[in-house]
Amino acid sequence: INSNIADLGKSVADGKTAVAAAISAKGVNTAADATFDTMAANISEIGNAEYLGGKTGERTASSTSTYTISTTINTGNHDKIVVMGCIVSQTESNPACSGKAGATSLFTGSTASASGKNMCRGSGAKIITVSKNTNIEISVTQGGSSGNICAVYGCVYAYGI
Repeated sequence: INSNIADLGKSVADGKTAVAAAISAKGVNTAADATFDTMAANISEIGNAEYLGGKTGERTASSTSTYTISTTINTGNHDKIVVMGCIVSQTESNPACSGKAGATSLFTGSTASASGKNMCRGSGAKIITVSKNTNIEISVTQGGSSGNICAVYGCVYAYGI
């Protein structure tokens, strides 16, 4: 009987290790010694993206040389988020544009000239590992222009995964 109980205990432990590894492989970190309730909750998180927040914005005919579209999101119960951003701007001279999530760069835009105006455009998306229930600023910025902004359009969004 003792041998059967020991075998049963080992079988449960081995099974929990295999299930935890499979859940973790799908992007929801799960410890091998997690309770069955925790494993069940983590399974329900697989593949569920949750909209955490975002913002769009535009500015036309401004006498400023920098424009930022930003918002603060809370990561909720997620330790990974997908942040997406895009921006296009037209300025008098020397434009630069970029996107950020906290301290992480999403993209640096490319510049070009057209019809006597200078343009910057960029877009990007990244999966970022974060702490749960943490506030993070997400933003896109047109800046570095030595002249006035003619037009800027941009957006930034975050989803918990």
